[in-house]
Amino acid sequence: MTPLKIRRIVSILFFLPMIAIAIRCEAQRDYDYLPDYVGNWKTNSVMEERLTPFKLAPGERKLLLQKADTASLMIKNFAGFNPPKGMQMAAITRMAYLTDDEKAAMKPSTPLPLELRIEMADYIKYQGKIKVFPDPETFANITLFFNSTTELFNGYQLFSERLFDKHGDQLYTEPAVSKTFDNAVVYGNGIMLFAQPGKQLWIPVTAKEYLEALMDHYDKLIKDGHTDNKMLYDAAKKELDDLPQEDRAKAAYFNSQFEDNLSQLSLIKTPGTTAIVRFNPAYFNPSKPRTAVQLLVIKLGFFAYVYDEPILQISDRYSNNQVQLYNFFSHFDFSVFRRLFD
Repeated sequence: MTPLKIRRIVSILFFLPMIAIAIRCEAQRDYDYLPDYVGNWKTNSVMEERLTPFKLAPGERKLLLQKADTASLMIKNFAGFNPPKGMQMAAITRMAYLTDDEKAAMKPSTPLPLELRIEMADYIKYQGKIKVFPDPETFANITLFFNSTTELFNGYQLFSERLFDKHGDQLYTEPAVSKTFDNAVVYGNGIMLFAQPGKQLWIPVTAKEYLEALMDHYDKLIKDGHTDNKMLYDAAKKELDDLPQEDRAKAAYFNSQFEDNLSQLSLIKTPGTTAIVRFNPAYFNPSKPRTAVQLLVIKLGFFAYVYDEPILQISDRYSNNQVQLYNFFSHFDFSVFRRLFD
């Protein structure tokens, strides 16, 4: 059984009793939210290292927990959460899960990816008793990912399978800004992003690099017995062979309109095209300790920022924790998280 499956099973078993209450309550709809109930905070500072490839020194563990506690306190001090209004809030710190490819790419100087998750569960009155109600449909949370490139590019993978260049770096379409607010910039994959000033997070991929990555991808599939990919390999090879030398070093764009070729490669940016990029290998400073925060991605479990209408009160559509999370997103100064950077 893989570590990811173990982690999922543990999570399900932990939340199973609460989910059962949630399902029963939702089916009967005989509960009331308690938005004026004075809630509390819970903190779990035990990091599950056994499900990750990390071996932490005692000093590193202490520094990581200090970073998580500092970030948690920044959220805790928000007026709407101090104390939580009608909610129990739990801060959980853990080492971020890595894919096999990410584990293989790890170096001794690779920054440690940390995850701080603030879970928000409503208090309700159910059968005359006050209970914590983690509704699986409306459960809200705030998650901070430190030094995680996985979350940065989540949703921007090329094709259904992942595509890698000859150095083993994964290729993506360039993350795009979805909405700009007074207090935050939100990308199309639902994240808020904070990078080191003056540092370029991703760099362009050339047409030659992209076509070679495609050829390598199809070649591996053919060698694994998927011979139906031979046509795709030949098409990518012919496209590269026919590409003038001066065009091979040009930036590659992905044409989502399927207009010109099987690779969907375009050499110019036009409506419907997106730059093909990879994570900048020079972004992280290897001279800094592994515990240094160099990248921060923030994601809200309930995407309050996709709604055009203000979510101001509990209704048939919105639970108490959604209202409170929308209030947090609308009024919190996310720039304070820059103080976490080393």
